[in-house]
Amino acid sequence: MDIPFGNPSGHGDASMLAFRALEPSEADRLRPFLPHFQSRLCDFTLGSLFLWRGEFQTEAVIEDGLLYLRMHFQTAGVATAYAHPQGPEPERRAGLDRLLAHSRAAGETSAVLCGVTAEEMEYLRERYDIRSAQAERNWFDYLYDAASFAAMAGRPYAGQRNHINKFLKAFPAWRYEPVGPGNLPQAAAFLERFYQRHGTEGMLREERDKLRDMLGCLDHFNMFGGLLRAGDAVLALALGERVGDTLFVHVEKAELSAPGAYQMIAREFVRRNATSETLYTNREEDAGVEGLRVSKLSYHPVRLLEKHTVRLENAPRRQKK
Repeated sequence: MDIPFGNPSGHGDASMLAFRALEPSEADRLRPFLPHFQSRLCDFTLGSLFLWRGEFQTEAVIEDGLLYLRMHFQTAGVATAYAHPQGPEPERRAGLDRLLAHSRAAGETSAVLCGVTAEEMEYLRERYDIRSAQAERNWFDYLYDAASFAAMAGRPYAGQRNHINKFLKAFPAWRYEPVGPGNLPQAAAFLERFYQRHGTEGMLREERDKLRDMLGCLDHFNMFGGLLRAGDAVLALALGERVGDTLFVHVEKAELSAPGAYQMIAREFVRRNATSETLYTNREEDAGVEGLRVSKLSYHPVRLLEKHTVRLENAPRRQKK
């Protein structure tokens, strides 16, 4: 059995998993599990887990070579939910039974799984009794072809190119810089100005607070960043990470007064950070914000990655022979 995360939760029941609050110092312990997250969902990348650990009160434990995650948030009327256990097959599948044992010991009438993909739904239907399953459209991830996104060629991207041309005309001496020690103070100052102008209501407060902590040690969370600059002015910033064949864009901010800055940073971040192995870029969810949804759709995703919230009965179904 592996050493658990953080501070003890106080539960003495051996059936219960010893979930602990997710702390930044434990990022290295999560890192080996990243290759097993094959869904391309943003939720289970290292950067996203730590960026939103406070918002969702994320907890974790490693037991018998599997990573278990528990979140506390209101979705589909549920305060506590679990991620599908992560690790190698077939142990990963067996981990669901272990998770259900924990849920029973915790007194839960059903075990709630969040971020369940369409592929995982098929397995759950075969093996478990499902009380309910709800697709969370507001939290579907937008997946794009990385090469097409970086090129933005052809008629489908005419609108984006028009905005980029406005940027190039307004800022002919622009430059892109990776975020690093030489420009870190300017990157931090840009983010502070952004939140001062746009406020910190809802999840923006959590985003601001965690970015303050994470910006100076991005590599610790598998992340990297880029800036658009014109002279000394920072006009846009993006942060993300690569996992397998996918480039994830976790943060994207730009000056609204700089025409085309959003389109420019979106294109340049993918251009500069996609590798020969990168097939896709994941630009995360729209959270039900209509303007954001229109924008993300305008970049022509190749797929919307489904996420379901699923209530399972707290016992595995008897398997057919």
